[in-house]
Amino acid sequence: MAYNRLYRVNSDWWLENENSWHPLETADVARFMAGTQSASDLVASAGVSSAAPSTDQLDAPLLDQELWGAGVTYQRSQAALIGESTTASVYDAVYSAPRPQTFFKGAPGKAVGHGGVIGVRGDSHWTAPETELCIVMDPAGRIIGYTLANDVTARDVEAVNPLYQPQSKVYRGSCSVGPCLVLAGEGVDPLSWSVSLRLIRGSECFYEGNAEFSSLNRTLEELAATLYAFNDLPGGAIICTGTDIIPPDTAGLEDGDIVEMHCAEIGTLTTPVKRWS
Repeated sequence: MAYNRLYRVNSDWWLENENSWHPLETADVARFMAGTQSASDLVASAGVSSAAPSTDQLDAPLLDQELWGAGVTYQRSQAALIGESTTASVYDAVYSAPRPQTFFKGAPGKAVGHGGVIGVRGDSHWTAPETELCIVMDPAGRIIGYTLANDVTARDVEAVNPLYQPQSKVYRGSCSVGPCLVLAGEGVDPLSWSVSLRLIRGSECFYEGNAEFSSLNRTLEELAATLYAFNDLPGGAIICTGTDIIPPDTAGLEDGDIVEMHCAEIGTLTTPVKRWS
């Protein structure tokens, strides 16, 4: 299937389809993300075919969306959180509860893109990447596209007490998004996609993992509805839907590491790691 992919390069927008690249006006992208222009109209507004831009470093393919996350949405993440937490029953209960867990991840503009720097808190000794499918929504809560995200988490901070989750989840460089936004539409089924993770230190890969998004325990529509219930999100929102790849505590991120996340339909999201002092 030929996917329509939106890229943001130095704040300029591009539409890519089957290796054909077309410039887009930011105003058209803004209308699309605001829900006042359809995906088909956005595609129709694209300029004539042009040479591909450099994609070595990309901005997150977002505008004014708030960043949110959903937790304990895969059985593997449930088991990992139970195993590492001093309050395991909290995570055991939420996996099958009627109400999903959602949490604030960052204000608009806080996510870095492909090539951007992600961070490790100076007070964390076990920070892990979380490889996640993300849904992007307009202000009315309609899903308009899909992308990848790294919900970087100081797992040792949250393990002490779940009330420390905001500190484990929200800090400088704690989220990367990209490399592009795959437009939602007929035949686009992200739960049929798979994802892989590689952690690189020096010239060596020290951890590899993979997962199928079909293992998600919640529907994407359920997560969107939970976030928008009794909540106003005038710029729209992005939800990181949880991870099914859990590196061991021996594979925590360190300064200079490289994180590579790959989904064939979305592309590769690569980010270097910086430990903050």
